Amino acid sequence: MKKILTFVAAGIIAAGALNAQNTPKAVPVAAPKASKAKAKAAPASTNNPKPALVAGPSIAFEKMEHDFGNLNMGPQAIVSFKFSNNGSEAVVLTDVHASCGCTTPEWPREPIASGQNSEIKAIYNTAGRPGYFEKTIYVTYSGKTVELKIKGTVQNNGSDTPNGSGQLH
Repeated sequence: MKKILTFVAAGIIAAGALNAQNTPKAVPVAAPKASKAKAKAAPASTNNPKPALVAGPSIAFEKMEHDFGNLNMGPQAIVSFKFSNNGSEAVVLTDVHASCGCTTPEWPREPIASGQNSEIKAIYNTAGRPGYFEKTIYVTYSGKTVELKIKGTVQNNGSDTPNGSGQLH
């Protein structure tokens, strides 16, 4: 039950952040009441949990940032950003791209129906990239853009050596 309430709260916060970036819209007053109603009616909501719906297309991510910590150089670092469509309409991700070529996103191309879940994978290529990194993945849908972040530190384990131009390979 805590996970559901946390997820609903995260969705409401994410939707508020998205709406703050666009033209001002009226914030639904019923959102806090829905949380209280779920808390009072816990037995009924556990049988058929439904996310709070936002008017129009909207998605809510479980997390917006991932810290890989320390990584060994060479293997790819992969994380999944899970999200749900908490809007009243199907959502189509029209563009997902990273801030540089060392990060490759994978995302669903088909519409995500209201109440359905999906994920975006971010794949960071650590080969030849020692040191700290922080990258952004831009997710665009219905004229809105959300930023996801990945970061970490790649440790050079001594197996990579610089080539003639000083780059590691």
